[in-house]
Parts: sequence; C-alpha cells; structure tokens
Amino acid sequence: MKKKIKTSVGLFINTAILLSISVMTMGQDNGTNSFMAKEKWATDAIFDVPESVCYSPGQQVLYVANISGKPTEKDGKGFISKLSLTGEMINKEWYTGLDAPKGMGIYDNKLYVTNIDEVVAIDLNSAEEAGRWKCEGAKFANDIAITANGDVFISGMQNGAIYRISNGEITRWKAEKTFQKPNGLWTGPDYLYVGAAKHIYRVDYERAEVEKYIENSGGVDGLERIENGFFLKSDWTGHVHVVSPAHPKHLILNTADQKINAADIEYIPSMKMMLVPTFFDNRVVAYEIVK
Repeated sequence: MKKKIKTSVGLFINTAILLSISVMTMGQDNGTNSFMAKEKWATDAIFDVPESVCYSPGQQVLYVANISGKPTEKDGKGFISKLSLTGEMINKEWYTGLDAPKGMGIYDNKLYVTNIDEVVAIDLNSAEEAGRWKCEGAKFANDIAITANGDVFISGMQNGAIYRISNGEITRWKAEKTFQKPNGLWTGPDYLYVGAAKHIYRVDYERAEVEKYIENSGGVDGLERIENGFFLKSDWTGHVHVVSPAHPKHLILNTADQKINAADIEYIPSMKMMLVPTFFDNRVVAYEIVK
C-alpha cells in the first residue's frame, strides 16, 4: 500500500513539474509575441495630418511630414516639421509648399519626400530644394526607402509600381500592377521589402525578382525591421504588429478603438524607439520596443 501511495505521489509531482515546464516554455516564446510596445512620450496635437516620421542620425532629430489637406490634392499646403528626439517642436514649418507629403528618407544630407506624383529632395542644412523627379504614371507616390549606396525606392500605391532614383535618374523599376496597393518599404543589404495590400514581398536588387516573404500580413502603411526576421508594420487604422515569415503576426499596439491612426512609422534601432504619426489625431507618439 505504501509503495502504491508513493508511486502515485511521485507521478503527481512529476506531472506537475512537466506542466509547469510547459507553461514556462509557452511564456518564453522567442517569436513575435515576445515583443511589446511601451509608451515613452507623446506630443500635443500640434501637427496637421502627420503621415510619416523620419529619423536623421546625423542631426539627431526627427522630421515629420504634414499633409495639411487632402492626400491627393496639389494645394501647396503640405510641410515638413522638425522635432527633437524627446518630442519638443524645433521648427513646425521647417519646409513648406509641398503637396500632401508622405514617405521620407535621408541620404547624403538630403531629405527625400514623396509629393503625390513626384519626389522632392531638400537640403538638410539650408532647407532648400535640392532636386525633383517625376514619377511617371503615379498618382499616389507614397513611401520612400533608401539603400546604403543611395538608391531611392518609391512605392506607387495607386498604380502598383515601384520607382527608383539611381545616379540622379528616375526609372519605373517594377512595372505597374506588379503589386496590389504597395505602400511601406524597407531596404536591406540584398532586398527591397514591399508591404502591399495582403502580403509583404521582397525583391532582390540584382535581378529584380519578386518573392512573397510574409503571407497574410494585412495592409502595410509603415514597414521597419527591428531585428533579423522580425518587422514592425502599421496599417494606418491604428494597429501595429510584429510580423515574421516564421511566426504568426502579433499585435503590440491598438489605438483603432480610440479612432487614433498609426500611419507611416519610424524605428530607431539604437534607441529601440518606434515613432507613430497619428494622422487625423495630429500627434507623434514614441514607444520603446522591448522583449
């Protein structure tokens, strides 16, 4: 009898230990659900339809694109603001006279910004125009991403094309209707990553071949890599997910119920900081991305 009781207790203890280990293992998942967003600061509602945020490592400041009107109107009301890394306004109208500016990128001391059907380059020191390129066939040039060697990629959301500025010349790099509503872009060493209506693709620079990279990601407004194999993606409506080709997408931010948008996000790896422009809510909110 004692032997049987001892065996039953032992089985009970072993089972409990196994269950405990299983629960601990589930809690220590190193996939997408290991990431969290913690708010660090938020500006007041001091912008005018902020669509994107761009970090300048050289100047240690943020640039914010303000549509200031309708997203498709050439009205000259759009402008770029300059913001500190702690959320203080440096210059609200640092550069003016744009048409619904959206995506931005920085290379060689120039800020590149989409301007409905073109790209405008602005000198960071003088705040003067440094170049302008027409995106033929585009009616809604949206995001910008720039490679380490200075190639500027632009998404044509309305026509499904991708444009490239290389050595001062612009071409339609991927034909119209290649993608369904391409928007958020990110440039890696070997691939351009393209967030479209349902999936995230990658395109190798050498052959320009398209490969589906992350399936069923949902709509992508902003796309930023946080570490190898893991990306942040916003969907404009107010959601930010961590996505990966090897794991299910994981929601880390949801302001949709408050009707606060999450437009074209920025991510600063050295600070683990995500910047969210809230569009109609007219703020920029900073979050620390932690595990």
